[in-house]
Amino acid sequence: MNMISSGIEKLGFSNWVLATFYDEDTFSIIHNVLPRKSLLKRKTPGKKVDFQLTAANIDVALIVQSLDTNFNLRRLERYLVMVKDSNIKPIVLLSKSDLLDKEEITNKVSEIHKIKLCHR
Repeated sequence: MNMISSGIEKLGFSNWVLATFYDEDTFSIIHNVLPRKSLLKRKTPGKKVDFQLTAANIDVALIVQSLDTNFNLRRLERYLVMVKDSNIKPIVLLSKSDLLDKEEITNKVSEIHKIKLCHR
């Protein structure tokens, strides 16, 4: 029997498994968990250094960032680092561009492109 010592070793959203289904697919037995292609994780709350599985086997992450007063370049950078460390391709979507003039949008997009982790 395998012992689970970390939150990222548990089954999570989008894990691929081999299973047998019974009772008109209302009951199943998992026989094997297939290797993960990617693993999106986050640090658990508190001082203990451990991680929680957020999702697995993701190819692309859409990161939505508002351009209004909620725009936060450091937060976007944290999300990009988390996604890149998980071997997932990030795509940044910018919303609320109708609230800014063209020069403000250009300046914010320029700031985003300065993040070395950002894939253009």
